[in-house]
Amino acid sequence: MVRRELFAKLGGFDERLAIVNNDVDFCLRARQAGYLVVWTPYAVLYHHEMASRNVILEPSDVDFYWNRWRGIHEEGDPYYNPNLSLQRDDFRINKQPVLIEYGPWPMIEPERIRKILVIKLDHLGDVILALPAIRRLRQLFPNAEITALVGTWAKSLLEREPAIDKVLTFDFFDADSSRPPKVLTAKQKATIKRWLAQFNFDLAIDLRRHSETREFLLLSSAKYTVGFAREGEYPWLTIAIPYDLDTRGRRPRRHIAQELITLVELIALMGAANVDNSLRVESSEVQDVNKMFDKLLPKNSTLVVGMHPGVGQKIRQWPLNYFAQLADLFIERLSANVLFFGGAQDIKYVDEILEKMRNGRGVVSVAGKLTLSQFLAAVKHCDLFIGNNTGPTHMAAALGIPTLGIYAGTNDPREWAPIGRHAAAIYVKMPCSPCYLVQAKDCPYGVSCLSSLRPAKVFEAAIRILLPKWTKCVKKQICQD
Repeated sequence: MVRRELFAKLGGFDERLAIVNNDVDFCLRARQAGYLVVWTPYAVLYHHEMASRNVILEPSDVDFYWNRWRGIHEEGDPYYNPNLSLQRDDFRINKQPVLIEYGPWPMIEPERIRKILVIKLDHLGDVILALPAIRRLRQLFPNAEITALVGTWAKSLLEREPAIDKVLTFDFFDADSSRPPKVLTAKQKATIKRWLAQFNFDLAIDLRRHSETREFLLLSSAKYTVGFAREGEYPWLTIAIPYDLDTRGRRPRRHIAQELITLVELIALMGAANVDNSLRVESSEVQDVNKMFDKLLPKNSTLVVGMHPGVGQKIRQWPLNYFAQLADLFIERLSANVLFFGGAQDIKYVDEILEKMRNGRGVVSVAGKLTLSQFLAAVKHCDLFIGNNTGPTHMAAALGIPTLGIYAGTNDPREWAPIGRHAAAIYVKMPCSPCYLVQAKDCPYGVSCLSSLRPAKVFEAAIRILLPKWTKCVKKQICQD
């Protein structure tokens, strides 16, 4: 229902939309003019669909409608909760959300670790072999209080160890190593948890390779927990490394003392604040490329966005029409210049993208025109770089350029995200990933991990990556967004 005068003011239905979506088009124009479209659950209307026609042929006005309102549809319904599924109409929770994963970051904060619990509920010989790891832990945390949790038979031995400040005892194993460990009841676990909680441990590490004592890490209530874990085991561990089961005929890779030291060293590595993979560009290469780009890019460019649509494996390639839509978003909303990169094999991809774009203003392609060294120098001209999970994306991140990698479900971005101060990977969390497939034809879901990652989501994530570093914020649009 709409007032007649407003209907006339807005031009009524657009006759270029003969059948399909002329009503939707009118409502969108009403919203564009500042009016609200209101739905009420208290009115019941009956619409006899197809009552006046037998069949609707393939509408010829789809392109017209899409070109007019594509931006609205790409942004999504502003009244629909983004945590709900777009694949179903029953408002269920979206089980395939779009996520952003950043590169390596400190998994622990070493400066906040004041109290450490070392769990070695093991036999006497095993405790002796754990001493090198405990001493290394003392070197890494010289100011922390280290408490050992051991069997009563090892108490007097560890009380004389300088690396240990306090010894707690619990006989989980029997002094006779031929006997199995205890099976704890729920009541016993609750008692142990209350007992250990009073010590306020910041970090707990289990130095038994096999898993019988791993639950004590949870019972410790420590903020950080460290231990051995095989695939799929103990996802709650802060830091874990895999271990091999004892098997006849297998020669161990290293001594158990070395394995325990490796576990301790991993704590230091996961607390490292800087993972340096930076690349250096020679000044002579920069000068040559600068001359080229002085001619290609406008001198008043406020934002230069580099894009690399190529990829070695097609299953990892974001749809080319999505790259076209993303480039249009940057041009139309932020007046950006878009710079397409690629090797000679990528020229066909860039050409297809340019054909699909609705706005080619400020677009430059250097696909197939640069050597690897020249590419490194050219990327320095970009304020932002967007590409698939490929070498150029990782190189841009290593050069310190704000970088967003678009990742398929073939690999886990938590393991392969680009490394850089302003770099991240965007991906759709799929129940089937990581799948490690190589060929797109082998995917039973049509690589929906990429097709369901819409350009508007990538644009939004790119702005988040860009803003911390970009100081040329002269457009009100980006500030408002």
